[in-house]
Amino acid sequence: MLKWIYQRKQTDCGVAAVAMLCDATYDEAKAAIFGDGRVGITSSGELLAAIREFGGRPLSERCIAVADTHLPDLENHALLKGKLLCEESEPVHWAAWDCQAQAIRDPYGFDYPFKVTHFVEIAWDE
Repeated sequence: MLKWIYQRKQTDCGVAAVAMLCDATYDEAKAAIFGDGRVGITSSGELLAAIREFGGRPLSERCIAVADTHLPDLENHALLKGKLLCEESEPVHWAAWDCQAQAIRDPYGFDYPFKVTHFVEIAWDE
């Protein structure tokens, strides 16, 4: 099961999602994504590059629309893209799918519903 890591700021859900998926600390994930540079809103490309840096293997190069996919059918953990359903939410929100617990690990917590729109499964070579 994934270790739950909460975001520290409004715009660092991607950092927390990568940390959960990669069994890394928040600070390790932040350094993998931003290095010593800026901190803020993240793109899927930045997050997938950081996951690769930790040894993960994204099973697609782009986020896939959820459409008819049922998250419980996924065989691997996944990076989730979507939106928090609240007024103060950023346009994009990142979370993690825990395939073992069959649960969404939302770094924001459960104060607001999270609508998943896209995902990328992450495999780990043993």
